[in-house]
Amino acid sequence: MVGTPGRKLHVWLAYVSYPVTTAVYLERALRKVCRVTTIGPRIAQETLRAWSLENMKLPVMPHDIQTGSTPDMQELWEQTDPEDRPDIYLWVESVYGYLPQNIPFLPCIKACYLIDMHINLELHRDFAGQFDHAFVVHRQYVEQVGQLGPLSHWLPVACDPEIHRGNTAEKRYEIGFVGSVAAGTRRDILLRQLGAELPLHVERCFWDEMAAVFAASKMVFNSGFNHELNMRFFEVLSVGSLLLSDMAGDSGQAELFVAGEDYALYQDETLCDVARFYLKHSHLSERIGQWGRLLVHGAHTYDHRVHDLLAVVTGRKADTWSAAELRSRSVRAALQVLRGQGN
Repeated sequence: MVGTPGRKLHVWLAYVSYPVTTAVYLERALRKVCRVTTIGPRIAQETLRAWSLENMKLPVMPHDIQTGSTPDMQELWEQTDPEDRPDIYLWVESVYGYLPQNIPFLPCIKACYLIDMHINLELHRDFAGQFDHAFVVHRQYVEQVGQLGPLSHWLPVACDPEIHRGNTAEKRYEIGFVGSVAAGTRRDILLRQLGAELPLHVERCFWDEMAAVFAASKMVFNSGFNHELNMRFFEVLSVGSLLLSDMAGDSGQAELFVAGEDYALYQDETLCDVARFYLKHSHLSERIGQWGRLLVHGAHTYDHRVHDLLAVVTGRKADTWSAAELRSRSVRAALQVLRGQGN
C-alpha cells in the first residue's frame, strides 16, 4: 500500500535514457527517498547527433527495464513479479516519440512530468489525459492540462547543488553562456549583440563542465524560448554567479525572484547596458549572485521538487507549492543560513 510506514515507495521512472536529461536529476533525488526502477529505451545515436550531444562525455546507460518507444504497459505489468510492481508510475518527458501504450490499465498511481509544453502543446495535452496526475513545468499550461481529466499541478524545474556548485576558481570570463545557439534565432541575435560590445565566452558542454563555466563567469547570460522558465535559470543561480536573464511572462519568475535583488533582468534593447552596469559594479554583482544561490538552495532543488511531487500523489496534500509559498520558503531558508553565518 502507498505510504505504508517503514516501507519505501517503489517508483517506475519512465524516460528515454541519456545522461543530460531532466529525468536524471529527478532520478538522483528520488533514489534518496524511494526504491526506483528505471524503464524505457535508450536514446538513438541519430538523435544525439541531431541535438549536438556528441560531446556530453557521459555514457548512455541502459535502464533497469529496457523497452522500445511504444511499450504495452499492460503486458509489462502482467510479466512483472508482484513484489516488483510499483506504487507509482512516473513518466518524464525526454525524447519525442517515447509514448507507452495502455497506461490507464496500470493499477497504481500514474503521474507524468511535462517539460516542453511550450513547444508541443497539443501532443502533451492529449497524452496527459491518461494519468491521474500531470505535473507541468510551465505554469501557463496547468489549467489546460487539467481540463483533460488529470489533476494538474505546477512543478518547475530546479537545480542540483551537488552538480551545479560554485567553486573558488578564478573568474576567467566576464560573461559566459552554455547552451545551444541556432543561427538567426533571438538567442543568436542577442549573443551577437552582447559579444560585439563586451567580452563573451560561449560554449556547448554539459554536467560538471557546464557548472564549471558558470562558476568561472562573473555573469551568465540566459534567454528563454516562448516564455519558459528554464533549467539554466536555476542552475546559474545555484553556482552563485550573477544571472543575467530575460523575463518569462506568466511563468512564476516574477513572483519567485526579484529582479535587481536576486538576479539581473534585461530587455532585448537594454541587454548590453545592463551587462555593462553589473560588470562595472562587481561587488553588487557578487552580492546578488550569492543571495540568489541561497534562495534556490532553500526551495528550488530537485530534492524539493521530488518531496512536493510525492506529497501530492500520495495524498498528503492537495497541490504543489504556489509561487508565493515557494518564495516564502526560499527567503526563510536563505535568511536562516545568513543568521547561522552571523551575517
